[in-house]
Amino acid sequence: VRGALLTLMVGLAIIYLNRPQNKWEAIRSWSMKKKILIGFGVVLATLAVLNFDLVITWLYTTLESMGINFGVITKFYFYMSTGNITDNREPYYELVHEMFLKSPIWGTGVQTFYAYSLDGAAYPHNYVLQFLFEGGLVLMVPLTFITLRELYRVLAASYVSVDKMVFSACLLLLSVVPGMFSINIWYNRTFWMAVMFGLMAQKKDFRLRGESAYENRRINISPIS
Repeated sequence: VRGALLTLMVGLAIIYLNRPQNKWEAIRSWSMKKKILIGFGVVLATLAVLNFDLVITWLYTTLESMGINFGVITKFYFYMSTGNITDNREPYYELVHEMFLKSPIWGTGVQTFYAYSLDGAAYPHNYVLQFLFEGGLVLMVPLTFITLRELYRVLAASYVSVDKMVFSACLLLLSVVPGMFSINIWYNRTFWMAVMFGLMAQKKDFRLRGESAYENRRINISPIS
């Protein structure tokens, strides 16, 4: 539920930031306004995380007073009241930290998490931690960099082709965002498609620095009737 809600929020942000400026521009340029909006969003999200308990309590009481039972907020509030906000994932996080200190470079081996977890869980419910545990920094750093770079390309509207931007956004939303809360990343084909798509992107696929969306697309866009 949490992964789905965050996926929806990020998806709406991408749509809003990259919505057409007019009928000739398929994606808005990386403007100062967009930078300010993204910066404001990052600050707001950071404050929300740092004041998580207050935010969830306020949302829950406000919605309850209106007779609204919003599943995600109710679930979070319940976990807070029981002191289990991670939904029993904290032991997984602690295990990743413990094993990382023992083997920070190479990790313990691909798909070995189940052998160390007390309940036999196959993965730590976070793809970054899974890479860190199973492949150490050697695996985690490059794959995390590729996914973050691809997310930046989408938010910044770097792709010249609208189809490629939308395709990359869909891959990221279906794998990277929910993968922060669940999903065994080795079995998620969408994630590996996103990684390969990012690696296959060429210089011609991106707008030149300082070039407007219209200037880089005018030969490929026909007027809208």
